[in-house]
Amino acid sequence: MEKEEPATVMVVDDVFFIEDEYDAFLAIGGEAALEKLNDDVDVVLLDRRMPEMHGHEVLQHINEGNYDCRVIIISGMDPDMDIVDYEYDAYYVKPILKEKLLNEINQVLLLDRYETLLEDYHRTVNRYCCLKSELDPLTKDESEPFQQLSDNISETQDEIHEVIEEMNQTTRSLLRRTQPDEL
Repeated sequence: MEKEEPATVMVVDDVFFIEDEYDAFLAIGGEAALEKLNDDVDVVLLDRRMPEMHGHEVLQHINEGNYDCRVIIISGMDPDMDIVDYEYDAYYVKPILKEKLLNEINQVLLLDRYETLLEDYHRTVNRYCCLKSELDPLTKDESEPFQQLSDNISETQDEIHEVIEEMNQTTRSLLRRTQPDEL
């Protein structure tokens, strides 16, 4: 997998120790978060209890605005049944270790990458199958775009497997640290 530029992380909280790892910026409170939120944000670290606006209101705005970002809730509030209805990717109670948070950010970014790859894969396979059923064999063999579709399918499959393996490694690593007696 090719290395991309660092993900953009908006921190709507007092946890701000990720600036060396990501292109991170701070929004103090819910109102500031809504003002700063844009399509460049990949991940939002969101507190539930903030001045002026509750975290679930910010989350609702993110979801209703169809922003293409992942949300990790990091809160001093213990989770309650309210969170069942929230649309977020992960929930952690403070304090959280930097390594655990960085692993979770990596996981949600990998999940986002995985979903994108699956969508690309589906579209490419659909085009390939459509053309394969309609083109005569000679045209298929001589068609560079058709061969490129075939190559893209193989490359995307490989990349999907790489992302899954990376997600599995991160998950196993987290499980070893959090539940050493159960493995």
